[in-house]
Amino acid sequence: MPVAQGLRLGAVRGIVIGLAGLGAGVGAMLLMLWLAGTSDKIEVYLGDDDFRGIHAASLAAGIARDGPVPFPDLAGRDRPIWITHHGDDPTVGWSAFSARVPGRSDSCLVQWDATAGLFVDSCDSSNTFPATGAGLEQLAWQGRAEGRDTHVYRWDHAMTDRLYLTDADLRTFDATVVAVDDDRVELDRTAFYATSGGQPHDTGYLTWDTGAASVIDVRSDGTRVLHRLAGPVPPVGTTVSGEVEDERRRQLMRTHTAMHVLCGVIWREWHRPVTGGNMEPLQGRMDFELTELPDGFRERVEELCNIELASDRPIEVSFLAREDAVLDGDLIRTKVNLIPESVTEIRVVDIVGLDRQADGGTHVSSTGQVGRIEVVRTESKGRGFKRVRIRIHDA
Repeated sequence: MPVAQGLRLGAVRGIVIGLAGLGAGVGAMLLMLWLAGTSDKIEVYLGDDDFRGIHAASLAAGIARDGPVPFPDLAGRDRPIWITHHGDDPTVGWSAFSARVPGRSDSCLVQWDATAGLFVDSCDSSNTFPATGAGLEQLAWQGRAEGRDTHVYRWDHAMTDRLYLTDADLRTFDATVVAVDDDRVELDRTAFYATSGGQPHDTGYLTWDTGAASVIDVRSDGTRVLHRLAGPVPPVGTTVSGEVEDERRRQLMRTHTAMHVLCGVIWREWHRPVTGGNMEPLQGRMDFELTELPDGFRERVEELCNIELASDRPIEVSFLAREDAVLDGDLIRTKVNLIPESVTEIRVVDIVGLDRQADGGTHVSSTGQVGRIEVVRTESKGRGFKRVRIRIHDA
């Protein structure tokens, strides 16, 4: 079976790499790529995860004529990729995916067979993949125009779809394994919350046709969510069913909402912002900019928080464009401006009439579902900072 293009030594396509420049510790590489069977050059600047200076129309035409284009990984991740294009519009229709064959050694790379119009496993020619790259690890590929013909495209590992952001009550889901790293599994979508923002991770189970494992830890790695498993690990491409352990998730939802109620009460009564916090199921602590605590502070805070819980205020989740969020007074107070600029849409959790924050955690749908708050104690954390510890009880 003839292989027209590949990423191994001796591949038909010649790839010449030269240094274009270094700046602020980020190298930019100049890649001169000759399309097989042509004399046209396409200059591609690759630094970190950016392809800059692509003449999009030329590259799309070359792919239509000669097939997908291989790129070595010049961003230091040892992740060779293929890029292809579909359709007539060079500003859309791009796809990028890993050249590595799922479940095989790193030396096994897919090669493009121009005759068959398929990708072929370099270690097993009977193992093939369609021209779309389906079955290979997909990468995000976004672009914006810079002038009439040139576009900047950014590629990165495909973003995990975090289902809990829109449905905190979801406990079961189906997903596909897109990457495996030792005992950590990445899925294309997940309902498991990854430790962040002071809220600990969920636990639960993954099951598939030939096995099952416990999910014992969940962490974020940029846009990816990694699930640490106790037990067998499903290979890339496996369809799995996930189940989030309900009691732990529910307790964390109650606790997180209680923390927001505490923030809202402190701000309304004393106009002091929160500076940090952490939680475990049914207990947590929050730090505030408070120089002195008035007499009866602990008892008063507990009383006011429980009045808010008894009022059963609704809790709403919405999404705002970043440019709108940074102008919102409530969100400015809760430091929305510190969210990385790469985040273009801000998730907002609103305890209607009490507290409104940019937040990525899981919450109950009304304050009446929290239970009862006990302010266990207050502590001094240095000049101008006080800590409030709470415990959540059933109502």
